[in-house]
Amino acid sequence: MTPPSGAAGHHTALVTVAVGAVAMSGLAMVFAAILDNVVDGDGIAAIDGPLTRWVAGHRYHGLTTAMITLTRLGDPLIIIGVMAVVAAAVAGLTRTVAPLGIGMLGVAGFLLAVVAVKFAVGRPRPELPHPVAAVDGSSFPSGHSTGVCVVAIISAWLLTRWCVRSRAGQVAVWTIALTAVAGVGFSRVYLGVHYLSDVLAGWVLGALWAGVAIGATRLWEARPSPRSPALAVRGRDDQGAPGGDIES
Repeated sequence: MTPPSGAAGHHTALVTVAVGAVAMSGLAMVFAAILDNVVDGDGIAAIDGPLTRWVAGHRYHGLTTAMITLTRLGDPLIIIGVMAVVAAAVAGLTRTVAPLGIGMLGVAGFLLAVVAVKFAVGRPRPELPHPVAAVDGSSFPSGHSTGVCVVAIISAWLLTRWCVRSRAGQVAVWTIALTAVAGVGFSRVYLGVHYLSDVLAGWVLGALWAGVAIGATRLWEARPSPRSPALAVRGRDDQGAPGGDIES
């Protein structure tokens, strides 16, 4: 599907970005509410401890092995690699640099955001009597959940916008992407390395940043070209339209 160009494309992009800005504002408020709960220890943060202990008490070996494997999808090198492959493939097929730009923006932005929030909040990791995995660093937000969410959303958007034409194919791409996001998030709670609120905040932050990156890409795509139709018409009028100056 070829994106609309010219004035129509610019108008569509502006409407899309405006709607996206409203959605991003809503996500920002949700993230702020979760952060407030974590700092105050109330709201959803009040159930973090009991839920984490309950999940830890209901593990079984087969599922634990699967969760350890699944959670590795959120490792930084894995998600950066996935983003690089998808962005490069789409850029090659479309012969445009936009996929590479959104890929780099998405990865760089989420890494900086996660590091900054973790440093500012400094929430300790869950303490369990029989931990499955040993991890260090701040717990809030879940970096794995944030990274997978950013990369999954941007990758699915790139593929369904430029490569996958059929409705069934687009549904399949988004289903796979959202399943990966949900699976990695669940694995972080199951393994006891994050609280539920860490994962929820990671999902919200990831969706927020992915939306910002996509919105920036839409605006870049719709920027007026140096030789837009309006400029071309004006140029013809200046050179040879009735009543204008005609030089031979």
